[in-house]
This record gives sequence, structure tokens and C-alpha cells, in this order.
Amino acid sequence: MKAWKMKSKDLLRAVTGQGVMAAVGLLFFGNIWPATVFSFSGYLFPAILRKRDKRREENRMLLEFRDLLQSVSSSLAAGQSVENAFLHAVPDLERMHPGKASPMKRGLKQIIAEMELNIPIRRSIQDFAQGTTLEDIRDFADVFSVCRQTGADLSQVVSHTCEAIRARLDMSVEISVNTARQRFSQRVLGIMPFGMTGILMLIWPEYMEPLHQPLGNLVVALVLAMLGGAFMLGERIADIQI
Repeated sequence: MKAWKMKSKDLLRAVTGQGVMAAVGLLFFGNIWPATVFSFSGYLFPAILRKRDKRREENRMLLEFRDLLQSVSSSLAAGQSVENAFLHAVPDLERMHPGKASPMKRGLKQIIAEMELNIPIRRSIQDFAQGTTLEDIRDFADVFSVCRQTGADLSQVVSHTCEAIRARLDMSVEISVNTARQRFSQRVLGIMPFGMTGILMLIWPEYMEPLHQPLGNLVVALVLAMLGGAFMLGERIADIQI
């Protein structure tokens, strides 16, 4: 079911992208055939948007993981066992992050279900960590497993991991705020050529006529390729990893 939804979403994005690129191609080339060829670049939309969705999902998961560890840390500090600390974290996580089930919530419930089957919690956490792409969760699972085997202080480990994630998230927010103006300026500059071309097409179509000739189409193709490359480069520069 989930795979079907993903395919449906990708199909919708591809069709939308093709329509947008066809409109852009018709605006710049003024000819249906080059515009049709250019429209196939819209099939890049699903891959671009999937990357954005993955980043958002990872950020959300990291935030929920931090809040989970805060709840577990508080329970451990109150003298509860590790198993009870994770059990009490379920309603805490639901309260702090209401709404539909997320990978973090599903993972926590799976850990609780395996605990009820007497499966060691360290193994459940390791299995959950292996199914994620977040290094913070994988590192925590490794350290947690070692601590359970050696009898080390889990409260300190959980607290330290929580503080490290909090610092990382705070830095990420600060960078996002500091680069927001540059990202906005970049997107405005990226849209301006399309807006100016549309205005010229409306008020002075004769001025744009040379671009609709074969040589003009070649120039337009080069310009659009440069605009696309500049946009992607700007997005990559602004995409600072912590």
C-alpha cells in the first residue's frame, strides 16, 4: 500500500513537472516541438522532491528521537528501569508530537511489543537503528548495547546523546535562519527571467521573435541549461549539512 502511494505521488509529480516544463518551453521557444522535448525534463521533479521529502522526514525523526531520549532520561533519573523508561516514553512522544504515526513512533511501539515477548531491548533498539539512515540513532544503539552488556551508566549515555542532538538541531535552525535571505534572493533571481520573458511576450512579441527561430532556440536551450545549473548549484551551496 505504501509503495503504491509512493508510485502514485511520483506519477503525479512527474505529470505536474512535465506540464510546468512544457509551459516554460512554450514560453521561451514559442514552438510546440521544442517545448514538448523540453517538457521531458519535468520527469526530474519526483527525484528532486523525494530528496526534499527525505530530508524533512529525517529532521522530523531526529527531533522525535531527541524528545524520546529526554523522556527516557527523565525516567531513568527518577530511578525507573530502562524497560519502564521506554514504556512511559510512548505517551510522552504522542503528546509532544500528536498526529499520524511516524517512523519513530512505529519503531518505539515495535520495541515495546518485542519487550513484551521477552526480547532483549538492546536487540530491539539495534534492529530499529539498522532500519534508519540517521547516524545518531545507529551510534546510540551501539553505545546502548555496550552499556547493557557491561553494566555502564545508561542515564549518562542517554543524557549525553540528547544534548548532542539538541546542539545539532539548534545549530541547524541557526544556519537555516541565517541563510533564509540568501535562499529567498536566489529563488527570486531564478524566477525573474521567466517573468520578464512572459511580460515581453505580452507587450512586445516582435522583440522575442528571433528567439523562436532555430538559432534562437539553441540560444534559449543554452540559457535554460545555465539557469537550471545555477539553481541546482545554489541549492547545493545552501544545503549545509551538520
